[in-house]
Amino acid sequence: MWDIIGPAIGWSISLIGVSVLVTFVLGIRVGALLAWKGTPAMVRAILPITMFGGVLPYYLLAMLLLYIFAFTTHLLPMGGAFDTGIQRTFNWIYIKSLISHAILPALSIILTSLGGWALTMRSLMVNTIGEDYMLLAEAKGLRRGRILWWYAVRNAIPPQLAHLGIALGYVVSGAILVEIVFSYPGLGYQLYMSIVNSDYTVIQGITLILALSVGLAVLIIDLIYPRLDPRVTYVTESSG
Repeated sequence: MWDIIGPAIGWSISLIGVSVLVTFVLGIRVGALLAWKGTPAMVRAILPITMFGGVLPYYLLAMLLLYIFAFTTHLLPMGGAFDTGIQRTFNWIYIKSLISHAILPALSIILTSLGGWALTMRSLMVNTIGEDYMLLAEAKGLRRGRILWWYAVRNAIPPQLAHLGIALGYVVSGAILVEIVFSYPGLGYQLYMSIVNSDYTVIQGITLILALSVGLAVLIIDLIYPRLDPRVTYVTESSG
């Protein structure tokens, strides 16, 4: 069983980890700019695009990207993790093959999740902009860029981190479908193949790993959150 699950864990971690990190960073920046006054209209036009991407299911956007960039234009590979017959050594040819095969699966996750992160950050920024310390920073004559990134964004990020733990479950479930569409050899694709082949041992193992990984990620975020936001403290009640 572990001969099947072990290699798949690495593929899923790389795909989901990079996609979540890129989505989180882009969502924060886009959401902050959407809420900030004086942002160019071209940037504000991103809002309806992100909202449209946020309502699309993972698998639907994955099939759309697959049809446009792989089947029609042949710009990117149809599926898999690397070209068949390629030597799996640490060289530029192998790395280029890995990147080209991972672009469409990662884009499917990023474009579908970006809207939610951007809209949440925009709402947090709207509340943060009205705080007294923001007015004080403007009264001091600080540069607008410094006020935006060091005062507004910095104080709006901690709630986003709390939301990250909850969103991981949805991202993992969506990544499973994306891996199936692109035949990407991660846990999602191996889960699908195990269901087709009625391999119940592998199904139970993958399900357990997915559940534990999401739970562990939520636990880690809960443990480090008070260090990121001093306003949050965990109080333990002593008996007697």
